Amino acid sequence: MNSKFIISLFLVVVVFLSTCSKNPTDSKSAYTVRGVVEYAGERAENAVVAIDNTMNWTATTNGNGYFEIRSVSEGEHSLVASKSLADGSFSERTGKIAVYDDIELSAQRLPQAVRMHEPTDVTESKISLVWSQSPADDFREYKLYRHFTSGLDETTGTLVHVATEREDTLFTDDGLLPLERYFYRVYVMNEYGRLGGSNIVNAETGNYTVLENGDFESVDSSTGFASNWKNVDNNTGGTIELDTQVFHGGSQSVRYTIGKDGSGWEFWIYQTGIDPMLLVEGAHYRISGWCKLEAASDNNLDINFCPWFRDSNGGTIFKEFIQFTHSDEWREFSYDFVLPDSNTSMYKFDLWCINFSQADIVIWVDDVRFEKI
Repeated sequence: MNSKFIISLFLVVVVFLSTCSKNPTDSKSAYTVRGVVEYAGERAENAVVAIDNTMNWTATTNGNGYFEIRSVSEGEHSLVASKSLADGSFSERTGKIAVYDDIELSAQRLPQAVRMHEPTDVTESKISLVWSQSPADDFREYKLYRHFTSGLDETTGTLVHVATEREDTLFTDDGLLPLERYFYRVYVMNEYGRLGGSNIVNAETGNYTVLENGDFESVDSSTGFASNWKNVDNNTGGTIELDTQVFHGGSQSVRYTIGKDGSGWEFWIYQTGIDPMLLVEGAHYRISGWCKLEAASDNNLDINFCPWFRDSNGGTIFKEFIQFTHSDEWREFSYDFVLPDSNTSMYKFDLWCINFSQADIVIWVDDVRFEKI
């Protein structure tokens, strides 16, 4: 027999034997992961299952809650199953899987998602929140986030509350700005990560008036005048006092009585020590109220009456005169302005009046408001 032929045959046999000696399964590097997802005791349709958060290893469950992910590499992996609900909430569970062969996982049971109820007790500075209790056996904590838009998640939102008790589902967010809309969402956590997130709710804080007792209904028993207000009449024969007979709202107003003999003298009521923390530089504000004039004569009226807002250095921030042309019924005044930058330690607000007319006059003022718009 030809020696070259014998050598060639020997090499073929060696290669064949070498190939046959290997286990066919040893060469397989990708496997299939199957399973079902359940939510609220039922098979979950359209649940998303992802391995290592990889797009190629992501599947959506069918109508029977079944999923199958192919070509998963050998080794240890993380698996996340999640279900989004119609109200925007979602349930989620993260776990570990070991892939060394094709595997059929036990049912991935998602916990009931928590739901935030509509905010209550909304004021100019606070919003009260409540959400349903999580039934998850591996509950660890709630994390409540706040944001200024509905694009709210753990990265965009501000963490405002953490509760480690399952029954702790109430929180009041305080120290908020007036006339601002706030969005909230609570996340449920276990030892390994999220168990889900609630729907998103929102509420707009109410407005507040910078002035206290602007309707003059509260009375300081020590002075007999409106609480939080002081009056200055310069002892010129004119008076500033409460009037329980003529008023726009409530049961009383403030009445300025100024005779023509007091011409040139100043009369005013004021509040001082207004906290700058109540005001936002660059924001829009409105000063409004109601006033009424009675004059002995409608001729030659020359009256300076105005709301006057100043800083602690005496600098005028806002001052606008109300024009009286004749005696009339209650009339509304309203002025808008933007609060400038200021380093003041406090503000002062006056309702200032001076009578240059050669006539006795009476001015009533009521329901004065100073508020953000």
